[in-house]
Amino acid sequence: MIWLLEGLSFSVVGFFVSVFFSYLYLKRREKIDLSALKIFNEFTTLGLIYLFSWMLNSLFFYLIVVVLAVLFFLGESVHFLMSINEQYRVMFLSFGYNDREFSLYQIRKKLFKSFVKPALKFFGLYIVFSNADLKNPFVISILLVLGVTIGLLNGVDKFD
Repeated sequence: MIWLLEGLSFSVVGFFVSVFFSYLYLKRREKIDLSALKIFNEFTTLGLIYLFSWMLNSLFFYLIVVVLAVLFFLGESVHFLMSINEQYRVMFLSFGYNDREFSLYQIRKKLFKSFVKPALKFFGLYIVFSNADLKNPFVISILLVLGVTIGLLNGVDKFD
């Protein structure tokens, strides 16, 4: 059962670090190209977790998993971060808002699709990695709930 706490803690850390990075990224006036982060999808992340689990000791492995969680979250939210163009930002700021309010508004607007969905995905990936016995009904039910929730978040447009 320790895998459950590990998965939750990695997901929470990745969630908060990626939200903080997104906030800082949206506050910046000059943008950097984040398209390289798109490589960190589900398959790449799970493959790297398996690879590092064979090669590294436990303390360093946990640090690598935290870094992979953050990169996975940023890779999932790259589309959101790069979709905000400068004209929209200038229009928003012309209404009297500052950079901080713009960043917080955008993060709140896209919170579910850009940050909650990757948290659920990474949690599911870590469960798959951590359990050799995938026939455990508890593990299967968690994976099904996560999959259905991610599917619902993909189809719901009211959070846009």
